[in-house]
Amino acid sequence: MQRFTVRLLAGVTAILVIMVGAMLWSGARFIESQGEQLLHQEIEARGVLVSSALVQGLVYSDPAAVQEVLALLGNDPHLVYASVEDVRGRTVAVYGELWDVSRGPDAVLPDGYVAGTRDITAAGQQLGSLYMVFSTREIQAQIREMVWRMGRIGIAALVLALVAVALLTVVLTRGLRRLRTGVAALERGDLDHRIPAVSGDETAMLAETYNRLAELLGRTRRRLEGEQEALARETQNLRALLGGVDAILWEMDPASREFVYVAGDADRLLGQPMTFLRDRARRRQHVADEDRPALGRTWRYVLETCETRSVDYRFNHPEKGWIWLRDVLSADPVDRVVRHVRGLTLDISREKAREQAMQASETRYREVLDNIKEVVFRTDVDGRLSFVNPAWEDLTDHTAEDSLGRNLLEFVHPLDRTQAEALCAALGAGERDTCRQEMRYIRKNGDVRWVEVYARLGRTPEGTPSGMFGTIMDITERKLAEERVERLAFYDPLTGLPNRLMLNRCLVQAQALSDRNRAHGALLFIDLDHFKDINDTLGHQAGDMLLVDAGQRILGCVRESDTVARLGGDEFVVLLEGLSADAVAAGGEVRVVADKLIAALGQPFQLMDMERHCTPSIGATLFKGRLRSADELLKQVDLAMYRAKAEGRNRVCFFDRAIEETAGARVQLETDLRMAVQEMDRLELYYQPQVNLAGVLTGVEALLRWHHPRRGWVSPEEFVPVAERSGLIHQVGEWVLEQACARMAAWSKVPGMNELTMSVNLCALQLLDEGLEPMVLRALCRHGVDPGRLRLELTESVFLGHSEEILRTMKTLGAHGLTFALDDFGTGYSSLSYLKRLPLTELKIDRSFVDGLPGDPHDAAIVETIVTLARSLGLGLIAEGVEKEAQMEYLRMLGCDRYQGYLFGHPETAEALEQRWRREPDDESNGDRNTGGGRA
Repeated sequence: MQRFTVRLLAGVTAILVIMVGAMLWSGARFIESQGEQLLHQEIEARGVLVSSALVQGLVYSDPAAVQEVLALLGNDPHLVYASVEDVRGRTVAVYGELWDVSRGPDAVLPDGYVAGTRDITAAGQQLGSLYMVFSTREIQAQIREMVWRMGRIGIAALVLALVAVALLTVVLTRGLRRLRTGVAALERGDLDHRIPAVSGDETAMLAETYNRLAELLGRTRRRLEGEQEALARETQNLRALLGGVDAILWEMDPASREFVYVAGDADRLLGQPMTFLRDRARRRQHVADEDRPALGRTWRYVLETCETRSVDYRFNHPEKGWIWLRDVLSADPVDRVVRHVRGLTLDISREKAREQAMQASETRYREVLDNIKEVVFRTDVDGRLSFVNPAWEDLTDHTAEDSLGRNLLEFVHPLDRTQAEALCAALGAGERDTCRQEMRYIRKNGDVRWVEVYARLGRTPEGTPSGMFGTIMDITERKLAEERVERLAFYDPLTGLPNRLMLNRCLVQAQALSDRNRAHGALLFIDLDHFKDINDTLGHQAGDMLLVDAGQRILGCVRESDTVARLGGDEFVVLLEGLSADAVAAGGEVRVVADKLIAALGQPFQLMDMERHCTPSIGATLFKGRLRSADELLKQVDLAMYRAKAEGRNRVCFFDRAIEETAGARVQLETDLRMAVQEMDRLELYYQPQVNLAGVLTGVEALLRWHHPRRGWVSPEEFVPVAERSGLIHQVGEWVLEQACARMAAWSKVPGMNELTMSVNLCALQLLDEGLEPMVLRALCRHGVDPGRLRLELTESVFLGHSEEILRTMKTLGAHGLTFALDDFGTGYSSLSYLKRLPLTELKIDRSFVDGLPGDPHDAAIVETIVTLARSLGLGLIAEGVEKEAQMEYLRMLGCDRYQGYLFGHPETAEALEQRWRREPDDESNGDRNTGGGRA
């Protein structure tokens, strides 16, 4: 007990000494650094004030006025010396004296002095410089006094803490001494001893536990004495009871091996009469040859040691064949001589059968675990590994022996460990039973592998958590493919900045955040003036250097939370988030950033040992919420940028009047669209063909067209967003699906078109509508169309914010036989890892990637990656925007399944499409893609 007290006091004392010392040291350092900081701030402020007062004297070359200003500095007790020089380095005025005339503004001062130099400027022009020397001895003396005061306080606090710890130790060990006395009483067998529970702390709880234990032991001893008496009575009934079970109780003379006592039904157990047991030779013959040695060794061991042992062996039953028996043997020596051997023979055939079945199952289970590629693991309740299969070593390069007993979180990458700890804590607390998460693991050699971890909470029979078990799958290759696709699709290869697609993604997220926070955001469109002249005269290499430098300068003018993107050429866009909720204040914040950009980009660019200037023209606009689309905002800042160029360049202009004009046009367009939806006489479906590798028509995409009575044909890009915002999209969508199903029913009777698939585009609002499923099924049933021929096309953007709801809708519709295609793949917002959860049939390669094929290496790399990803997921492919033979041949070489674009036909009416692609029943050239009109 004394050793425990000494160790406790010593440990706490050491900790307190270290803590107090560390606090004193850090406090001293903090005071010194704060003193230096305040001194430099004072010098800087004094320099600003004095330099401002000196401007007039330097402008008018009035040394007397300058000297008069310096004379006013005499009120500062810390100022030792001050001098003013003009732009030519001539001394205009001096205050105080230097102790070394050879020292000047560049001299190294002794300890206790600091100096500062400040340029005196007016209207951006330098007039001269101010040099001042200050004494810091008084401040340093104050700092030393504060440090000594802290030291005295810290020592006093340490002494008080040590006294408190000593008193606390005495109080804590008092209860432990009482417990030691109680344990000694137990060792003596005194079960009546009790420990008084004086205090209400943990030692009192231990005392109460000891008292309950002593009481329990006393009751147990009394109960055992009663049970011993009952056991004697029960033994008398054993002979009668054995008659009803498959067991024989016997007693044998070890010398003659003759049974002197047998209880039980030997006929039922062994299939032999009782006389069989008395024939030793016959008994031995019925035991399997392989089991006789073990039976003999067990007999000898029991006779030699008088310990109870059991042995299992096979017995040849006359009716059942080989059965398993178990003999439980014991010897009772009298005067160190074994007079009798007692035994119990049991039929354990069923138990052995279960064991063999379990061994076979275990073997099969082990074969599976040893050969699957996924890691199978189990942990205890503290997260320590208790089992891993061989795939663990392939994943982490750690052997099972090295890993068992270590916490599973030790192998998680530090950047993912917090998230993994939260998931494990949620499982361990029983808040959830399963989790699935992607994270990074670190191999033994330091390499990083991406894995998908599926874990389930294990429970004891009582329902309490017992640990985790699950699988770990290596998804590194998939992650690398996703990163390659995202890098190629969303970032500019020259500057490394986000491109237009990534900007759209960030802008949509910024609008959503602005909508929630009610704060403004802003877009700034930056165009570099006269960049084309520099690019044409110095070459593309110099132009690229300028663009990279410009991108870095722009990044230096904004916050880390803001986005800087390059749209192409010399065009950059800055997305500012989290501005003021007040429009005027937000505009002021944008103006500050714009001024920084103008100043930064106005500095000369060093290009091939030459300086070139390239000023910016900036267009800016504010947004709040999702009132305007990304395209609308970009159009606004583009117009504002051109206004800045028209007003003389190297400036910023805000978008204004175009907002009102656009809003008015949108309201009128919504009114006209509402009338068109009510009458349904101005809406029409056009169809664009989709062909396979052989050029055979395999499907069409239904495209909505609106013929306005005054404006003529209105682009879907203009009126579809209006329909979505106004809620008309549900009526329009129902009409489109109804017309598409009717057209498929009509084409079912047309040769060459009776098996076409019909692709119909759906937006997020339609997929979130609970009435979508019954509406689609009604249309299919009404026209008798096979659901497998209707393909619903979705863009990646529909999953933004409602991914789980839309996924459930897709699975419900897919259960009825409908198929899905992901449109404009590679340009949206969903994670590529989400693809494997979607019930997709086909991916559509966006026309923006097809347009540059086969010459553009970036487009080619993106398309090749998309094709590889689709193949790995088992999805079909269709390329949009195919307009050239070379594009089709390149896509064919990559393994693309189907094609759509002007090379095969423009969107046209159903009658025109049917006339071009209709094939008569006797047409034998149905494999020729030029059949039925060929390519348009």
